[in-house]
Parts: sequence; C-alpha cells; structure tokens
Amino acid sequence: MVVIDERLGGYGPRSFVMLAREYDTVVVAQSLAGAAGLGQWDRGWVVGSPRALAQLPLTEASPWTRGEVLAHLATLADWEAVEQQVRRVREERSRLFRMVRKFNLLTPIPSWAGFLLCRVERGSAEQVARLLDDRGVRIHVPNVEGTGEFIRIGVGTPHDTDRLREALVDVANAL
Repeated sequence: MVVIDERLGGYGPRSFVMLAREYDTVVVAQSLAGAAGLGQWDRGWVVGSPRALAQLPLTEASPWTRGEVLAHLATLADWEAVEQQVRRVREERSRLFRMVRKFNLLTPIPSWAGFLLCRVERGSAEQVARLLDDRGVRIHVPNVEGTGEFIRIGVGTPHDTDRLREALVDVANAL
C-alpha cells in the first residue's frame, strides 16, 4: 500500500489522484487546509479504490461545525481566488528556492508545499534560526527526529524573500 499525502500538496504542479484511480494499492490524502488557508479546520479526505480504502484504519469523523461548513463553502464559491493565491505562492516558492540555493549556508529541498525545508550546511539549525531572528526574520526549526540540521522557511511575499536574502548575507558573513 502506498499512501500519498497531498494535504499540503495544493502548491504542487499536479496531483497523484489519477494513480489512486488506476492502482488498487495507492491512496491519496487531500485537504483544503494548506492551499485554501483552512488550517484550523483541517478536514481531509482520502481517494482510492474501494479495495485500498478497506485496508485503511479509518475512523468516523466528528460532525462538522457551522463554521467549518461556511468556511469550506465560501472557499469553494471563490475557487478562482484560491487558485490565484496558490499560483502566487508557487511562483514565490520558486524564487525563494533559487535565492536560497545561491548561498553556501543552506541547501533547499524541492517542495510542493508552502514552505522550503533546508539543510543547514554551516553552523547549526538553532544558530542560524537565532541569527535570522536577531535580524527580524523568523523561521521554524523542526523538533522531529531525523530533522536535526534542517530549518523550514515559509513562503511569504516578495518583500519577505528580499528581507530573508539580506539577512542571509549577514548570517553567512557572521558564520
């Protein structure tokens, strides 16, 4: 069984749902949480063949609140705006990726999410995070086993990317 998590994959160029339709051993998990900004209501769904879905340990979900229903309906009613925002995030993520890889401080990992995971090549993740924070740029240091020397940079506005570039120049010189 292969489970593909696309809950934050709305920022990717395509979906793997077609594989779930084609193969009985593939399921795809999706959500509007990331791409549509409905993180507080992370209701997702799983796409797959009846045979594949029968193998998953699915539990019955709690009833939807009125707020969840209204938020999802409003999102679907203005789907064009969601797609425009997703397109802007994808473009800025590409710009961010190209900018970060020019530094010998971090190595960005290709991503379909609204953030970049970067391996810290000089210094430690905590040290880079602290130095960036001192310059007014906040990033996330994952606290998950196996992510010791990685940081996560959220995709923001073009101005945010420019500020990060300036801060990275200072941090690279400080290390």
